[in-house]
Amino acid sequence: GHRLTHRPGELSGGEQARVALARALVMNPIVVLADEPTGNLDSATSDSIHELFFDLNRRRGTTFLIVTHNNELADSMPRKVSMRDGRIESDAWRDRASEPPEEVPGDPAAEPTEASDGQSPPTGDEQPTLDPAEPAG
Repeated sequence: GHRLTHRPGELSGGEQARVALARALVMNPIVVLADEPTGNLDSATSDSIHELFFDLNRRRGTTFLIVTHNNELADSMPRKVSMRDGRIESDAWRDRASEPPEEVPGDPAAEPTEASDGQSPPTGDEQPTLDPAEPAG
């Protein structure tokens, strides 16, 4: 609240990072690309942001592709791809039992539910059709 009217240049690096994260997450994206997302934050705030990432992954199925030099964060991920000098050095999956997400936005495998009119909701793949009995608009 107290920084609401401040311009971006008047915010600290950590405040700018938190605003950028909020803007990235507000629309519930399916995939988030994050380059050192907590690099300018103190350790307590970083830890809470990391927990937020894990929570969004677990509950919503959000995929996070995180570039980091934070080995502790990288080691906590289910998949860790390491690079050196611009080349992939290793690609390893951790043995980690994880709960399925409560919902996966845009999941094509999800069963459509019936709408109140008894028809399935639109999937976005439908092509508009013109009724020859109706005059064109």
